Amino acid sequence: MSDPRLADFTYPGDDEPAGVIERGLRAEVVAEIGALAEAVGASLEATRHRQDCRYACAAWERALRSRGVACQLLGGEGADGEVFTSDYRLVAVDQRGGYRAVDRLARHYWLGVGPDRRVFDPTAHQFDDDGGVFLDRYMIGGDSVVPQRPR
Repeated sequence: MSDPRLADFTYPGDDEPAGVIERGLRAEVVAEIGALAEAVGASLEATRHRQDCRYACAAWERALRSRGVACQLLGGEGADGEVFTSDYRLVAVDQRGGYRAVDRLARHYWLGVGPDRRVFDPTAHQFDDDGGVFLDRYMIGGDSVVPQRPR
């Protein structure tokens, strides 16, 4: 039986995968991710932030932008704790972002890459044992990331 996640993502690298890359991302961008994976991975390992989604995405965003790849940090604070707006109002749970795991909306960040903001998630494998990694579980403002993409 094949892995159903493969419908949404490709999994670059066999030994130390560079997260997951949404299918449909231009081949030249996927090649840039592959070319940067060792260097970015080493820098994250050196700072012991390899599995911190926000830190890892910031490192990847800098690296990709240095190569001329358009990308944007996406995601949110999930329902892992209380979240407040800039005017100190509690953010409603249905307006939060992150990754919808089996039983919760987890605090999580990833990158939207290219003009249609395809998902590149360098730390997605943290969800492998928590229901798997599926595109429709990436949430922004209470909605799946897919319908929010630029048309």
